[in-house]
Amino acid sequence: MKRYLSALVLLLALPVLAADDPPTHADLVELNKTLKEIARLIEQQTKVQKADVLLKRATFATAQQSTAQERVNQIARERNTVDAQRADLEARLVSLQRETATDETVTRLTTIKTRLQTIQSPLAAMQQELSTAQNDLEVLRREARDWKALLDKAIAN
Repeated sequence: MKRYLSALVLLLALPVLAADDPPTHADLVELNKTLKEIARLIEQQTKVQKADVLLKRATFATAQQSTAQERVNQIARERNTVDAQRADLEARLVSLQRETATDETVTRLTTIKTRLQTIQSPLAAMQQELSTAQNDLEVLRREARDWKALLDKAIAN
């Protein structure tokens, strides 16, 4: 960029320097005006590029947030499915406990209790994973909000 600007200044100044006559005040005023316009355009271009980078970062943060939200939803659905299975097993357990104790009832009770125990561990793990995913999502929400605020500030200036 600096090289481009130097070349541009040289091209603008070349007619003034190449002339046999020394540059007049009007030539210098025109050159100064042109250089100020170039500086203004470069400053404007820098602001646009900065806003573009901030826009890309805010978009990326929003995409990450969306992905994290989908992950939270998926874990919650899986947990709800396992929790519904647990509730169903508990209801069957209560129902069987009310029945008269027979060998078949005792076998079914044992089977249901075993299945309940095997469901508890994955259910607890899913709850922990859901909590972690929700915390990650909240962090990503804050980051997205911060990037959007920086973008809004850059655009306002």
